[in-house]
This record gives sequence, C-alpha cells and structure tokens, in this order.
Amino acid sequence: MRSLVIISLLICLVSFPAYAFDSNAKTPDEQTALANFGEAYLQVAKKFGCNAFVRASVLEEGRNMQMEYAPDGADIDMSPRAFTVTIYLLTGDTEADKGWMAIIQETIVNTYMKAGEIVKVETVDNSMGEPETYIEYMVVNKKGMAEHNAGVVVRTSEQTAAFMQVKSRERSIKPEMAKQIHDMLGKN
Repeated sequence: MRSLVIISLLICLVSFPAYAFDSNAKTPDEQTALANFGEAYLQVAKKFGCNAFVRASVLEEGRNMQMEYAPDGADIDMSPRAFTVTIYLLTGDTEADKGWMAIIQETIVNTYMKAGEIVKVETVDNSMGEPETYIEYMVVNKKGMAEHNAGVVVRTSEQTAAFMQVKSRERSIKPEMAKQIHDMLGKN
C-alpha cells in the first residue's frame, strides 16, 4: 500500500511539475504556458524593481493570461509596487489583428475611465499600422489601496499583444518609470 502511494505521488509530480508561483492553471499545458510567459517577461519586470514572478492566471477560457511580479519577498497584494503583464492571443493575420489591437486598447481605456481617473492616454500606430496605447491612470484597487499606474498595450510577437503596467501604491508613480513604460510604444 505504501509503495502505491509513493508511486502515485511521483506520477503526480512528473505530470504536473511544481512551480514557484501561484496559478489557477487547470492543466499541465496551461501551467507550462504560464511559466514560459512568466519567465519571458521577468526581465521587463526587473527594470521596474519587481524581481519575483509570483502569480499567474489563465483568463477568458485560455484566450488571455496574466502574470504578476513584485519586489523580492513582497506580498503582491500589499506591495507598494507591482508589475503586471496581460497577454492577449492574436490571430497572426495582420489585418484581422488591427481590429483586435483596437478592441484591446479601447477596452482597457474604457475600463479605467469607469474605474478611476485617466491622467494621460496616447495612441500611436506601430510599424504594421496597428494601434498601441500608453495609459496612465489613478484607481482604488479591490483592497482599498490607491494606485497610480502606467501601462502600454503593444504587440509583443506575431501572435500576441500585451498590456504591461507598473503599479505604484504608496505615492505617485516615479516619472522615470512612467517614461520607461511610455518608451515601449511603437517599437514593433
């Protein structure tokens, strides 16, 4: 009986490897995708002092994913700073994706117009003629904490776009951080 339990445990560990971040993945493939995207964006998050990949979620039945980063040892929900990346899967068809890019940026801007105060919005076309948007906004999060955030919606690969944002929860966002985010516009 004991060997059966040990073998079952080993099978579970091999089929669903452990990762150092919280996630809502329902399958090993989802967990692996989250881990891969999480690691891919970690270098960007580090530029904003968020060195730890701490949480990832599959959204909208696998169509989108979200990765969250915080300073080492910080609680993502209470940290004075956080970095979040939401990945949107695109079709890979440039013409069709122009429409998707517009819908994504419009949805994000409308969400924060309703939820808080927009400080600045700027939209430019990337090299493929798709809209990319910088947004800076103030909002009170679900924990009741005031946030001053800056983010961009940009194409990140042939089949993905991302909303990358830095969140400041203790004071206004540092101008150099807002500039770093803003400078991601139109680079594709």
